[in-house]
Parts: sequence; structure tokens; C-alpha cells
Amino acid sequence: MFSTDFGISETIGATGRIEVILITLLSLFSLSLTYLLRAGVFSPGIGLAQIWLIRLLVNVPYALLVLGFMLVDAFSKDETPGLGYAAAFGLAGAFLASQPRFAELVGIDGYHPVARLWRRIVIGYSAVVTLTVLGAIILGVVGSPVQVGALVLLSAVVAVLAGAAGVLLPIYGILRGNAIWLTVGRALGGIALGVITIDALSDFDLSFGGVESLSWGGYPLILLAGLFGLTSTPALRLAMVPLEPIVKWFGVASLTFVLIIGTAGLSVLLVIANLIGSGASTGVTGLNIGATIVLSIIIVVAIIARTTLRSNPAGSQWLVLGLTGLITVLGIVFVVLRGQTITDGNLSTLYSWLFEGAEYASLSLVILSTAAMLSLALAFGLPALVFYALTMPASVRSYFTQYGPVRAQAPAAYTGYAAAPVAAPINPTDATAPVVPATAPPVPVAVPVSPPPPRAAPPAPPAPVPVPVAVIIAAPSAASLAADDPNTSAAGFYDLAQNHPEVWPQLAGNPSAYPDLLAWLAQSPDPLVQQALRARGL
Repeated sequence: MFSTDFGISETIGATGRIEVILITLLSLFSLSLTYLLRAGVFSPGIGLAQIWLIRLLVNVPYALLVLGFMLVDAFSKDETPGLGYAAAFGLAGAFLASQPRFAELVGIDGYHPVARLWRRIVIGYSAVVTLTVLGAIILGVVGSPVQVGALVLLSAVVAVLAGAAGVLLPIYGILRGNAIWLTVGRALGGIALGVITIDALSDFDLSFGGVESLSWGGYPLILLAGLFGLTSTPALRLAMVPLEPIVKWFGVASLTFVLIIGTAGLSVLLVIANLIGSGASTGVTGLNIGATIVLSIIIVVAIIARTTLRSNPAGSQWLVLGLTGLITVLGIVFVVLRGQTITDGNLSTLYSWLFEGAEYASLSLVILSTAAMLSLALAFGLPALVFYALTMPASVRSYFTQYGPVRAQAPAAYTGYAAAPVAAPINPTDATAPVVPATAPPVPVAVPVSPPPPRAAPPAPPAPVPVPVAVIIAAPSAASLAADDPNTSAAGFYDLAQNHPEVWPQLAGNPSAYPDLLAWLAQSPDPLVQQALRARGL
């Protein structure tokens, strides 16, 4: 049993409950079902589809166990037992153990029953998150032993909603078939597991106990960690709208910058609330002002990085990575500043407005734990996702190798025709060579063949005559002509977009292109496509 300064107590951990141990062993056993099938242990009538169902059913008791402890936490009158961080790892592990493997889904599309089943599981998970958020706000206000001040109540509600948004926003994107949100949701779940690990290694200095309760703001970290296992299932990937890998990873980077802006903005609100609540008489007012300045700079840098990435994707890699590194450094500074404000010497005076002289106020700890989670996400989690998205995937590396050195330095002029063959460079010191304007594309030079010399003595050489230039322009293909033709049908535009990516810039500039096609083309990182869209004001 342990007790904190705020009166939180926990009598039995996960390793001291026999039901938790037995159900965890049952989940671990489900990992062997596929191997038992291959070994011929089951009857011939049992195949992969039945194994998927059995594996899911074997892990259902763990989810029911977590729900049961949530209900005990909600309706307990004598004490607030809460859920420990072991539930986060267990919930993520149960989702990972219950899902089919990627190799088992070969030849299956997003309309298969297994994909639809996991979509329903996501819907059920979102319902649990929504109910716990509403319960946290209601029980937090009703169960507070003292009258909660308006500033504490507002700050706590914002903190609770922020934790819910971290889970519900990815789920909303996943239900719409957005592969970008599926990747981001998995990353957010991993960040939650990392925060929990750091908190446990630091003797729960971040959460002040390592326990989340419905009366203390709900279960933001536990449910977000469970999202890691839920979004890792290959069955959900099949249910997503097909997206080119390069488009997906650029979208992940762009969306992550939006999350950085939102996270920093929420942190600013919590810091300002702390400034207002504690007043200017405390010794850490300067630390709070410094944290506000650092967070404001993070917001500005993230806006610049996202705008640069979207306006010039081919030439902005190193600049965006540099700005992301700056966000990481500023995030570390914010972590240090926050760490200084919650030292033992400052805690009693700095956060007295949260507890108002009482031993514990129900909605107060969620403000502190949310601030800790946001600071670590700003310093390490979200910038790391941007670094990964813009450096590690093979499609991204190939894109920057192909377009970065050339198109970022000398973008080609958009003509609407296929590229002409590149000519050999002309010697600038040759006075007889024709002068080619700098804006004209390089063209091959055709030099007439000289006649054979006569047998008699050759006459005096004539004066130098400029060599005529023959400009060769490649004939446009049928796809190029159709992409430029405003009379092309919508079905024709669709076929060209699917089968002829080389004419995407022409489709983006065609005045007859239908809106959905333009919206689809807007996701392309090709600078020529983006240039054509900007030319028409999109």
C-alpha cells in the first residue's frame, strides 16, 4: 500500500490479483493458436477464419476485466481504487494478441468480414472513451470534497477533453478510412506507452501515483495506450482508402505539425491558468512566463514548418527537419522549466490554487498529469514522428532522391507537353554556336554534314557561317492531349489520373477537371501539380 501527499492510496497492484494473472496468461496462450493449427492439433474443419475468431474470443475476457475495474472505480463509495498503468500495457497487449497477422490476410480486401469486425471494435472503443470522458467530468465535479473554483474546473475540463481528443480524433479518421490517421493514432498510442514508462521509472513523479481514476479525470493515458494495439491490426489497414505511400507519409508529417500546434496551444492555456491561479507572488512566476514564451515560439516554428512543407515539398526536407529539431530543443526547454516549477520547494505554493487548502481536490491531478504528458509529447514524441515520416520510408527517400536536387533548384516550366529529349551542352566559348535563351528548354542541335573535299586544291576557306539550329519537340502523347482537352469527359479524367501519372500537372490545370479530382491531386507532393493548382487559386 502506498500513499501520496494528496491522499491517494492503492492497496493491491496487478501482480497481486489472481484474476488478472490468469486472464493475462490466457491472452498469452492465444498467441500460439496459429502455430497449433499448422501443427495439426485442431480438427480439419478448423481453418484460419475459426482461429481468428477463437483468438479474439480468448482475449475478450481481458477487455471485460478492464471494463469491470472501471465500473468498480466509478461506483466505489468508500475509496477511489482507480486503474494502474499495468492496465495500459495489458489492454494494448490484448489487442495485439487478438488480431490476425499480416501474412494471414493475403488476398483479403477491406470488405472481408474480418475487416468489418475490427471496424466495429473501433466503434465500440470510441463509445467506451466517450462514456469515460462524460463520467470523468460528472464524477469529478460531484465527488470533489471541496467546492471547486471556476478556474480549477475550467482547466480540468479542458485537460479531460484534451485527453479524450487524443483518442477520439484518430478513431474518427480511421472510421472514415483515412490511412494517415491510422498511422498517427498508432504513433500517439506509442507515445502514451513511452510516457507511462518514463513515469514508472521516475517513481511516478509525473502522474503523482501512477493511477488513473474516473474521479480524477478519466483514463486518458490508459485508453490512448490501448489505441496503439488497436490501430496495429492489419485488418484495419485493409479497410483504409488506398493511398500512395509518398502521399501518406507527407500527410503524416503535415498532420503531426497540426498536433504540435494544438498541443503547444493547450499547454499555453494550462500555464496561463497556473499563472492566474497562483498569482505573481510565487517565486516561479518567471518560470511560467518563460514557459509561455517557449510554447509560443514552438507554435510559430510549427506553422512555418508545415507551410514550407506543403508549398515546396521537394525542396524543403532539410529546412523542415531543421525546424523540427528546433521544436525538439524548445520542447526539452519546456520540460526543464516545468520540472523546476513542480519541485518540492515550489509545489505547495505554486499549486495551492488547485487544492485550496484541502488534502485533495478531485479534478486537480488531471491538470498536472496532462501537463506532464503534453510536455513529453512536445519534446520527444511528435517531433520524432515528423523525423521518421520525412526520412525513413523508402518512398520518401526515393522521392527526395528523384526530385529534391533537380526540381527544388530549377523547376521545369509547365508546358502541357511531354518533356523533350535533353541535348548535349553547348560550348559557351564557341563564337559560332547559336545563343539559346536561358528560359528555353535544352534542345538537340542538328548540324548538317559537310560534303567531301574535292581532289583539286581546295579554295580559300569561306567566312564562318552560323550553324542553323533545328529544334526538335517531342510529339505529345494521346494521354497528354486528352489531359489538356477541356472537352474530355469526367470518366476520361478519372482514367488518366489512374493510369497516367505523368499528366497529373496537366489535369490539375485543366479548367474542366471535376472538384473531387482536384482535391485528390492536391494530396500529391509533386511540385508541378502544386504549381498548377496554385495557378488556378486552389
